[in-house]
Formats: sequence, structure tokens, C-alpha cells
Amino acid sequence: MKTLKYSIVVFLLLTLLKGCIEPYEPKNVQSTAGVLVVEGMLLEDAPTVIKLSRTISLDQSKYLPVVADVSVLNTQGDRLPIPSSDVEGTYILDAFTFEPEEKYALDIRIGSEHYQSSFEAPIYTPQIDSVGFIYKKEDLEVDIYVSTHDAENKLHYYRWLFEEDWEVKTSFFAEVRWDPEKRDTIAGLTFSDPRNRFFCWANGRSNAFLLGNSERLSQAVIKDKVLHTIKYGDYHLSSLYSILVKQYALSDEAYNYFRNLQKNIDEAGSIFAPQPTEMEGNIRNLSNSSEPVIGYFSVVRETRKRLYISATDAYGMIPHENCDIPADEKLTSMADAYYKGYGIKEVEPRGRITYAPFRCVDCTTIGGASKKRPAFWPNDHY
Repeated sequence: MKTLKYSIVVFLLLTLLKGCIEPYEPKNVQSTAGVLVVEGMLLEDAPTVIKLSRTISLDQSKYLPVVADVSVLNTQGDRLPIPSSDVEGTYILDAFTFEPEEKYALDIRIGSEHYQSSFEAPIYTPQIDSVGFIYKKEDLEVDIYVSTHDAENKLHYYRWLFEEDWEVKTSFFAEVRWDPEKRDTIAGLTFSDPRNRFFCWANGRSNAFLLGNSERLSQAVIKDKVLHTIKYGDYHLSSLYSILVKQYALSDEAYNYFRNLQKNIDEAGSIFAPQPTEMEGNIRNLSNSSEPVIGYFSVVRETRKRLYISATDAYGMIPHENCDIPADEKLTSMADAYYKGYGIKEVEPRGRITYAPFRCVDCTTIGGASKKRPAFWPNDHY
């Protein structure tokens, strides 16, 4: 019965993560609502972020955030609270230092319910040797890979996360822009003027379980593990791209947990593939041992490395934009053009105005990009 209950819970969780292609109503779905989901790990010298939520019914596509008292415990009984953040259900500890020979557990109290992870010894992740890329011209895609090794030949299991930012650049630089709020033009724009719509920035993060191991090798070496593939035409390489890779060494128990979770996600990708693998993390309800909890709490030092890729390093990844306006399109004014989806391309000396589709002159219309420039960005234009 416990196996079936865990399988249903995990199936619900994965279906919500992956998304459904067509409606599906498995039996006993309501019994899975309210399962606690715990995400996060205790990090040294980096912010620890713990997210708590509960599952809801399969026909809804979100989780309910959980308000709780969250703490880190050590084996001596010391307790360090993890403060709640501005985001409900998210708890953040800005800094933490591991003590020699100590172990730590996550402690969660929700009303009368008391949840706790097993006590885990810190794992000191090796440095990332390199983050690189290869441009596969024939396939019109860029693979980003990581390499690492453990000099002591003890750590064989890894997980990676990444954060990516990219600069978007339009086909034309427009010195004049129509402002619909002021119902007037903004003129004299330059590369250093943050009001220009030539440069924008967008961002993303990993949403899969990126795992690797060297368990079958004589040396604890991971070479050129592909973490991310940039596809043709998605604007990541229209100007400058950055990826920050975060690396975590795992225990074999944690690795198996995340591997099974990834296996279930892969199987649920088709229309309800085979029954998901039974999974248990290392977090329990001390008040009710029969209650399932989703999550695995690790204690680990994070290592990281950033890579930049210029558009010139992978020339041809962005398709040529068709910036022509249909011959039968009649634009009577700047405002008329704006509301029909066109921006000002150029105002000629004699006053003649040419227009282009927004995507050619206004970067804020491209793939969720905005004028929010990352603080670490290496160039000085806006």
C-alpha cells in the first residue's frame, strides 16, 4: 500500500512539473493532495534557499506555498532558524559555515506536524575544471559542457544547475521611438541611453535534473558532460550570451533519488508511460511516519564557473529577419503604425519616415527580453 501511495504521489508531482498533453483523471488523485514538497540544500558560503509547498489536485497546475518554522540542526542539538523571505513558502539563509566532523539536518514544523531530514555530513564539491562549448554548424546548435574531477578519487556523483543571461539586439538601431503614453516621439536616442530599444536582456535557468557520474571509471573524472543545448533561432546568440554553471557533489543516495526522479519525468513525457519508480527522499514526518514527503536534503559546498559566448563565436545561429512591410499596408501616422505592430526605423532629413516590424526595431518585443541589464554584464552599453 505504501508503494502504491508513493507512486501515485510521485506521478502527480511529475505530471504537474511536466504538463499534460490531454486530460487525464487517474483514480484516487484526491488522496495525493496536500503532500509536502521540499526543495533545497544547505550550502556553505552561498545562500541556502529552501522552498516548501504542497501538491494539489491533478487538474490544477500549481503548488500551494507552505508557511512553517524552518531550521538547521546539528548533532549537538543546536538550532539555527532559516528566515522566511518576501516570497511565501521560500526560506533563505544568507551564509553558513560547516563545522569539522559535524552533520546537519533540516527541521520543519508546520502547526503540530514535525518534519525532519536525516543528518547529513557536508560534501566538499571539487572545483569545475572547465565550462566550454562546441558549435555544431551542421545541426545549427551549440552544446555547452562541463568537466570536473576529484583529485582524491572519492566523489563520483554530481548534479548541476545553471543560470543563463543573454543580450538581444535588433536588426536596426532606431534613434527615434514613438511613446504611446506621451503620444509623442522620443528622439536622439544613443547606445548609452537606457531608453533605446536596440539592446535588451533576457534570462533563464535550468529546469531539468542535470546529473553525471564516474562510477564505472577508474578515475573520478567527468569530461565534457553536455548540460545545455542552444537551438537555432532562439535569440540567445544574437549578441552576447552568459551561462553560470553551479556544481554539487552528491552522495550515492541523493544521486539515486534524483536519477529516479529524472527517469520518471522522462517516462511521463509520453501519454502516461509505465508506472513511475517508487521514490523516497531523506525527509520524514516525525509525527506520522506513514505520510509521504517529496524531497532530498543535501549538505554541500557549491562550486561555480561562468562562460561567455559571443554571436561571432557561433555565427549563423540567428535567422535573417524579414523587416519589410507589406506593400498594401497603409500607415497614416506614427501612432497608427505603433498600434498595427510597427516601430519607427528611420526619420530621414526631409521628414520621410520609414517603419519596420517591432521585432526589427524594439528589443522588448523579442522573447521576453527587457531593458533590465544584469549587474555583472561585461560591456557598457544600455
